[in-house]
Amino acid sequence: MLDLLTEQVAGYYDPHEKTLYLADWISVDLQKPVIAHELLHALQDQYFGLKQFLEKVEGNDDQTLARNALIEGEGLAVMLSYSLQPLGQDFLDIPDIVGLNRAQLPLMAAEFPIFASAPAYLRETLMFPYSYGAVFLQEYLRSHSWDQVAEIYADLPQSSEQILHPEKYFVQRDSPTLVTTEGLEAALEGSWESIFETVLGEYTLYLLLEGRLGAEEAERAAEGWDGDSVHLLENGDESVLLMTTIWDSDEDALEFLQAYRNLMEARFPAIEFRSERNGEDGMRYITEQPRHRITIEHSGRGVDLSEFRRH
Repeated sequence: MLDLLTEQVAGYYDPHEKTLYLADWISVDLQKPVIAHELLHALQDQYFGLKQFLEKVEGNDDQTLARNALIEGEGLAVMLSYSLQPLGQDFLDIPDIVGLNRAQLPLMAAEFPIFASAPAYLRETLMFPYSYGAVFLQEYLRSHSWDQVAEIYADLPQSSEQILHPEKYFVQRDSPTLVTTEGLEAALEGSWESIFETVLGEYTLYLLLEGRLGAEEAERAAEGWDGDSVHLLENGDESVLLMTTIWDSDEDALEFLQAYRNLMEARFPAIEFRSERNGEDGMRYITEQPRHRITIEHSGRGVDLSEFRRH
């Protein structure tokens, strides 16, 4: 992982040391836009205190990703503006920043072989703050000035959903709903140790689905996200992954439920789900193997998941 991160570093601003580092193996022409990007980070630090935004939000990887998207998206926006200005063009004129970055991936393989060979999930997660963050800023700057960008730092985006769909931040605010897996944990018997707990968010759920189901189905299933909580626990040689999700509508919840079933069936072709009623308006789907059990529960706007394993 360290090799993957360091391979792509052309410059770095350290908010702890208040120092900007620049790679000496790139040409002067390439150094200039990198300096523009890193000087922007220095200004972010001067005006807003960059360290607080770079710290991981405890128990919420999605909110951490959204904050990084603001920071790195603005950095890329400034770098592109600097590079395009001599050509008489503007950052706002770029039609599809995400698509352009994806199109460059094959061209980057020779220069960044570790990145090119990394799992798609890691590549996409590393690219998200830059590509989607720049599009987020692009949407804002179509009706606001650069000076007004400071207002976003006083009211930070809370989710990758707001970055992916800027209208859910700028036009009609769609704040994430906080949920927990406490209801699922209450059904566990024995003494379980918490290993990992976080919020995944729309973009991470999309990536988890996309690898097996393709971009179209994954995007359709992840849209409509309103909140989630995922919790990994262990008890001796047993582990269980619990996830609670809430969606904007019943229809959104059903789309995710079906996509998740498709994902499990693609991962484990031998399984077969049986169904049963879950209350008055919900359904429960269960598949059991000797050392593996998956349960998917749906009721209204909620979908709960549990995957039990004995190692």
